[in-house]
Amino acid sequence: GFIVTFRNNYDIDLFFSVVVSENINEHNPIYLLNGFSQQDHVDISTEKYYKLLYGIDETQLEITLDSIYGDADLFANPCSFGFYHRIDQYIQDDYITPMWSSQRVGRDYIDIPNYYSGYFDTKIEICITVYGYRDSVYSIKGISSTTVLTLTEEIPIGGYVDFQSYRYYRFIDYHPDKEIQFDVNPGTGDSDVFVGCISSPIDSDLGFPSRVNGHYNFSSTRYQEDALSIRPDSSHKCLLSTNPDIAVYYIAVYGDSAA
Repeated sequence: GFIVTFRNNYDIDLFFSVVVSENINEHNPIYLLNGFSQQDHVDISTEKYYKLLYGIDETQLEITLDSIYGDADLFANPCSFGFYHRIDQYIQDDYITPMWSSQRVGRDYIDIPNYYSGYFDTKIEICITVYGYRDSVYSIKGISSTTVLTLTEEIPIGGYVDFQSYRYYRFIDYHPDKEIQFDVNPGTGDSDVFVGCISSPIDSDLGFPSRVNGHYNFSSTRYQEDALSIRPDSSHKCLLSTNPDIAVYYIAVYGDSAA
């Protein structure tokens, strides 16, 4: 065996996942953690298998697959239906069809609407197949209404938010002596942005941040593009009490209309 040791050099909680994979097949799939990306590879005309678990009350379920190299395709089923096998449709008449699929070049994306909850009992268990259209290196991730994604400076992230719902993000600012700006550009619909120092991601106005007065430190509610700046001399900055050289901001994107 072996031991992997991690050290946290910062005065904030850090979250990570470690995956050790061997003999991956549909009977021994890789388990994805909500909100954590898993980077992997798949050879042409072969498959990799994953399981993703959510609580039965989770909403706004999304699965994204970003092909870093090559091109991989994404298929998913409720696990009660079994794993989809791409090759079976060419050799079997009774192959399992995928309930959800995405076969694009670049980013593949599956949005699972709330009305599919009837396919699940006490928990939401999704069986995911990644098929290698070409030899591919990819990153796969599942998120839900209560996931808090960590943003990286200058690296844009795409997403979808339902009407009157929230998506949550976190940004760690290691240079609070400089001005920062959060930009949200909806491709469709309209969204608003609320930023605060407290995180309680429950996908409602009762959470933090939210659009309710007192539940945010900064906000932008303009139509279409929102640009929210935080100046270094602001008295509402989210500096850590244990380390004032670091600020941690929690961002809620609210769907004023589906965006």
